[in-house]
Amino acid sequence: MVVLNNKELLKKLNFLLAYVRVSTEEQAGTLKDQRSAIEKSLKNEGYKGKIEFFEEQISGTKLDREEFQKMLERAKELKEKGKKVGVVVRDIQRFARHPYFFGFFMTELYLLNIPVIALNDNQHSGTFSEPNPTGELLLTILATVGGQEVSIRKKQTLQGVAESRAKGIVSGSIIDVYPEDKLNPFREVWRQLQAGIGQSEGSRRVGRSSSWWRKTRDRLLDIHTKGGDEKLEEYIERTEMIRKFEQKHGKGIGPKAKQPNKIVRRMTSGYLQSPFEFDVWNQEDIDEYFQNWKQYRPKRSK
Repeated sequence: MVVLNNKELLKKLNFLLAYVRVSTEEQAGTLKDQRSAIEKSLKNEGYKGKIEFFEEQISGTKLDREEFQKMLERAKELKEKGKKVGVVVRDIQRFARHPYFFGFFMTELYLLNIPVIALNDNQHSGTFSEPNPTGELLLTILATVGGQEVSIRKKQTLQGVAESRAKGIVSGSIIDVYPEDKLNPFREVWRQLQAGIGQSEGSRRVGRSSSWWRKTRDRLLDIHTKGGDEKLEEYIERTEMIRKFEQKHGKGIGPKAKQPNKIVRRMTSGYLQSPFEFDVWNQEDIDEYFQNWKQYRPKRSK
């Protein structure tokens, strides 16, 4: 059995369907990059036939893919017209990053005798009537390796989040305590609530947006409902501790923040975000984080 390489196979085909996929909207810009890479590679391989693109933003673990199904229907239509059809991708992980998902998407194309060509991987799948065992094995391995990389990164991320939470660190935006304000806006919002002052007037008095006032009100009311006066006072006192620290040393959030100050805000972020989920800290803890900040820096992944 003679197995053609990619270049030889492309010479036998007169119609290619190119599948382009990214997982997230943030990656959307790479759709264009993938398309350009496919066009350039086909030109270098000397392909002279027609090509149609099918592009979508969807996770590699999703089986219900609208554009893939459109491509499959188009492939059947072209086969019925007697066209010599192939499917092309920049790399096989555009299909899937798991061997089971890879097999799911390959099966119907394989039975239709439509080869899948992975340009960057320099391999193709072969077909039911003209199999390519080596190519099929290598492409399955490449898809599996891609899935392992994703799983490892996901596991490392979850472990990192768990470790951070244990230390009092929470992911996401760190609460601003506005050290530049003369009065503590958190205490002022609570005072306004007790005085019956509403959102519009309250936000004007503290000099913050209505949405900030509303969110702060809801946070303080939730703390008071769950923990009473004592817990609420504990929380407001912690905002005051951070305000005094930042008034003395500078803010710990924002692009101009110094590293020791960032570490203090990082290590105290969990409680300020979720005071019932994280242990409360004291002034001694703040001093420790600030003085020995290098010990509390996030570890770089290797």
